[in-house]
Amino acid sequence: MVRRAVFRSLIRMVVRAALAAAASCAVLACGDGASAAADAGTCVVDEPDGCPSWTKDVQPIIEARCYGCHGPGGIEQSYRDFTTYQGVSGAGTTLATDVLSCKMPPPDAGQPTPRERGALVTWIECGAPKD
Repeated sequence: MVRRAVFRSLIRMVVRAALAAAASCAVLACGDGASAAADAGTCVVDEPDGCPSWTKDVQPIIEARCYGCHGPGGIEQSYRDFTTYQGVSGAGTTLATDVLSCKMPPPDAGQPTPRERGALVTWIECGAPKD
C-alpha cells in the first residue's frame, strides 16, 4: 500500500512538473501570462477519493470523450489508439497532462466534466490499474 502511495505521488509530481513547464514555455512564447493561463491549465478537476476502475470509470469516459478521434476509424487512431487498455494506459503521463491542461479533448469536442477529468488523472496517478 505504501509502495502504491509513493508511486502515485511520483506520478502526480511528474504531471504537475510537466504542466509547470508547459506554462513557462507558453509565457516565453506568448509573452503574456493571460494566454499562458488559458493554454496551460485552467480546467476544474474533481478528484475521486479512491483509485478509479478501468472498466467502470475510465473506459466509458474514453469511449464517450476520445473515440471520436482516437477510436475505431478516428482521424487520430494511428497516432494514439485508445481502443484498448494498452493504448490508453500507454499514453499515461501525456494523457494526464493533456487532460489537466485542457488540451484534450479539443475545444470543439464534447468536454469532460470535472469529475471525469479527475477520474482520468487519478487513474493514471494510481498506476493505471486494469481491473
